[in-house]
Amino acid sequence: MKLKSVNGVEFYTFDIFEKTDLVDHMFSTRIGGVSEGFFASLDLSYSRGDDPEKVTENFTRAAKAIGSDIKNITIARQTHGTEIRIVDENDCGRGVTRDRYPEGYDGLITDKKGVMLVTLHADCI
Repeated sequence: MKLKSVNGVEFYTFDIFEKTDLVDHMFSTRIGGVSEGFFASLDLSYSRGDDPEKVTENFTRAAKAIGSDIKNITIARQTHGTEIRIVDENDCGRGVTRDRYPEGYDGLITDKKGVMLVTLHADCI
């Protein structure tokens, strides 16, 4: 595991993923965002009471840190179930620039280049 910092956004990567050169990835920290107070700094949750504009900016910064764009992000509403959604370009923006899926999915999978899959986890993981 390696700690990286790009434009102030700090995140971890795994060598085993990087060696494949097949997937760009990041495991975010709370450093490098614009949220304040209890939510400082890189808050990526729209459901905890933070200013939605700040959360969107945080997603923008996180996406840029790994060379992507916020419009490529896809986030599911996780429900602690077993449903997996196959995602393609038509799903981009779900959860950030467009509404999330109305159904709950606990996993996302794609074989499409440029689609950015995001899952949200608390420290309990």
